[in-house]
Amino acid sequence: MKDRLLTILTGVLALVAVGLVVGFFSTHQARDKEVEVGYHGLARINPFLAAERTLNALGMPTETWYALGEEPPDNATVLVLSSELDARERIHERLQDWIWSGGHVVAVAVPDSSDPFMSVAGAELKLSTAGEMDLEVQDMDVVSEVESAKALAQPQDVQVRTYSAWDPIHDTELELQAEVMGEVSSWRELETWVQDEEGQLINFSVVQGQGRISILSDAGCFDNTQIGKHDHAALLMAVVADDLPARIILVTRVGQESLSSRVLGSAWMVLLSSFALLVGWVAYAAPRFGPMAPVQSTTRRSLLEHIQAAGAYHWRHGHTETLLAPARKAAIARLIIRYPELSGVQGLAFVQGLAAKEEIKVEFVRELLFGQPKGAAQFTQTMAMLQKLGS
Repeated sequence: MKDRLLTILTGVLALVAVGLVVGFFSTHQARDKEVEVGYHGLARINPFLAAERTLNALGMPTETWYALGEEPPDNATVLVLSSELDARERIHERLQDWIWSGGHVVAVAVPDSSDPFMSVAGAELKLSTAGEMDLEVQDMDVVSEVESAKALAQPQDVQVRTYSAWDPIHDTELELQAEVMGEVSSWRELETWVQDEEGQLINFSVVQGQGRISILSDAGCFDNTQIGKHDHAALLMAVVADDLPARIILVTRVGQESLSSRVLGSAWMVLLSSFALLVGWVAYAAPRFGPMAPVQSTTRRSLLEHIQAAGAYHWRHGHTETLLAPARKAAIARLIIRYPELSGVQGLAFVQGLAAKEEIKVEFVRELLFGQPKGAAQFTQTMAMLQKLGS
């Protein structure tokens, strides 16, 4: 009855499951949906990978350094893309002698006057926001909601400006359109510059020793998403290659952060919790009561020692009669085979006959076959004699 009920219940559940599956697929429709998953490979960690490959395609050898571990080669231009003040200070410290010897550094501007590159260039950064297109709707009867949406969807060309830049390869002045946020200025005498049609600077250079330091107001138009728009690639070429360097180096940070520093900086709470758990476990497992037990010797015992130990164990637990009875029975069986004339003889007559045959005392035979041992040593000795008796 129980098996039949279980079978019925299983069938009902299976039908319900099939109904749910059929109902789901009959009421839902599969649709393809594109999901932005971002960049892959090097582009995930290098936002200026497209700029690097663009400059290489334009004939300017370019590479990205994720760690400034060595001095750049002579006649190279270093583009400092990091905006972290500590990293920029370390980069400037490493490149200072190289700049004075003739090197050229292009540093992205930061809104901090204490930055070493901004300080040397006497530069200031003025941040600007994208202009918004004004849409005046005087009468909703005249301008419909559809027309308003179309107007808002129009490209906002307010951000796109025309810049004058020098092309050192063709020795001509260019007019480039680019979408650059921010403006820079300096109280120092400028060597070269790039400015828009309104005279606002986005890039300029000042002399330091035999080299130069250039300040770029914004590098956002050179990242992977913007380098292909407007004349951004040509503007990047004009900014970093105005002196035709032998190589262009893009520096994203001063060096690789060690694993220990990353763990201490980001996972210190996990480390602290793990340490607290370790201390608690040690405190729980550490207490001991009494002296430590000595280490047991690994030396193998002899057969006699094993027999003595087994006899002592069974003596302590009252197993003497359990062991003596089969041993005595086996010994008597061996004696009857040896002395057939003792077959059928029992009791005192058997003891006397055996004592006469073996030439031993009657009292010893009686104690051996019917007595009760008085101690562990006598028990062990009795077992040993029974093994020898009749053999």
